[in-house]
Amino acid sequence: MLTRFHGLHAGATLALIGSGPTALNYQAAEDVAIVLNGAVLIEQPFHYFLGIDHRLPERPYWNITRGETRIIGALIAGADPRLYPGGRHEPVTVARNVIADEWLEAHPPQDPHCFAYHVREFAPPDYAAPLPDWLTHGGNVAHCGLEVAYRMGAAQINMYGIDMGEREYFYSGKLGGTYSGLNGRRLPARFIDMQIRALQGLGVTVTAQKSPGSRLPADILI
Repeated sequence: MLTRFHGLHAGATLALIGSGPTALNYQAAEDVAIVLNGAVLIEQPFHYFLGIDHRLPERPYWNITRGETRIIGALIAGADPRLYPGGRHEPVTVARNVIADEWLEAHPPQDPHCFAYHVREFAPPDYAAPLPDWLTHGGNVAHCGLEVAYRMGAAQINMYGIDMGEREYFYSGKLGGTYSGLNGRRLPARFIDMQIRALQGLGVTVTAQKSPGSRLPADILI
């Protein structure tokens, strides 16, 4: 399924938008924009919604759609009415992704403009050609977002609302962010080494909006 995105936006500048406060700095100046999970509430226009949080079907913004292409993780794909407009399926709430993968193989999305993807937990991203038909989830949806952006052929990826720090969500004022998670202390280092530095090594420019408490490297903050 993911192979349909390969090179789709070759050479583009792409915005990757998370839910931190600096998401509000996004002004739709990039060629393409991907919003992650709750960032779907951003007022500015975007092109793709990428979701993986297993609690997303419980969120009030789950059913918000503005005509964007939806790219949804296998664990919750069955609960997305855009992927399955012919009838709502129950979320595949299982402990192991392989079970969700098998379900997805038997139930391909019905909406041709929406996609589901397989996930490998805490695995190093595979940027070698040919690219695999799955994404890695390193503890945060931004991992998946960077991989999708690379597959699309982005020459530059500008991150908004992604700082790997414990900050409030722009849409609620409540504290959240990846650092407060179970693997919070290891996550920023994993994100930097496995994703940002890997993409830089492949010639992709990566930037992030500077914010208080950011745990991203100074050389990418603007």
